[in-house]
Amino acid sequence: MKSTITIVLLSVLVGGCAFDPMASCPDQACRQAVARYGPVESKVCDLPNGSPGICYLPRTEKGMALKAQDDEARRLKNQQEREEEVRQEAERRARAEQARNAEIERNQKMVEARVAADEARGYRHVELKDFVLDRKTIALGTKRAMTGFYAVAGQLEALSAVPEIHDRFPYAVLLTNSASRKSRERFLNCRTGVCRLTVLGHTTQCVITAFGMPTRTDVCLAVEDTW
Repeated sequence: MKSTITIVLLSVLVGGCAFDPMASCPDQACRQAVARYGPVESKVCDLPNGSPGICYLPRTEKGMALKAQDDEARRLKNQQEREEEVRQEAERRARAEQARNAEIERNQKMVEARVAADEARGYRHVELKDFVLDRKTIALGTKRAMTGFYAVAGQLEALSAVPEIHDRFPYAVLLTNSASRKSRERFLNCRTGVCRLTVLGHTTQCVITAFGMPTRTDVCLAVEDTW
């Protein structure tokens, strides 16, 4: 239960002279309350920041009515400020969403333009899964372009559906020795991180080895360029 300290500050006549309640105020907050509401009393209460403190409350009906008006005005102001904050936050989010959508649209147009340029050079864009399923029926030397994760396992380089080479997920074996210098540099940098990229090349027959011994013959993609 909160303790209450009551200090009545009233204008009274002492020896025929008016006693000024302002002179009894211990701090500036008290003097402001007296100047605004007239006689006040002090009580322990919760301050707006939630911590306990001293509040100065009017003693007269006129002061109480004036304080009620001030409290209502303060409440309305706080409500308006909160509503303004909500409005500004909504506008900020809307602008951010609009910027993201614009960025997505720009990137999509760039990708579409790049794909069209690749197609004009003879590189047909296909899904990685379709290449894995159809690779043995594709004529050797056929140009293809695919997007996926660059993955490495020992000496084996691949374009994978996930950032690793795993039999549960489709992957296409890459031959990178004849790739452009820029592409080989990109592959080298990707060995220390996760890279999702598009590779362009042609189909060729290759031999997959393990511990220096051939294990199977497959159809791989000899990389020529990347983006």
